[in-house]
Amino acid sequence: MSGYEANLPYMASKIGELRGLSDSVGNIATALFGCGAGDLGPGDISGAVRELGEQWEFGLKEMGERIGRMAESVSGAMDNYQAVEDAARDAFTRPYDGYGGRT
Repeated sequence: MSGYEANLPYMASKIGELRGLSDSVGNIATALFGCGAGDLGPGDISGAVRELGEQWEFGLKEMGERIGRMAESVSGAMDNYQAVEDAARDAFTRPYDGYGGRT
């Protein structure tokens, strides 16, 4: 078949992967930085590590949320492709009405 074809089962599998990745990234952020820096030695190093950890945690959580939104967008596109395919199938399978159209 030539032309464009949406591979809906493949899209569905990628949506699942994106959703799993979104959850994993959020969990990693919490696991890595949720426990705090602890006492890493004299001076300001503990505070600096804590600040860096907070920035990374925020960034990773934001990344997880964006991946989640991407999964929802792909899911919406997949639903739209399915609707178009269903409408095309229905249009071609309806009987001819004898007047130049389909019933």
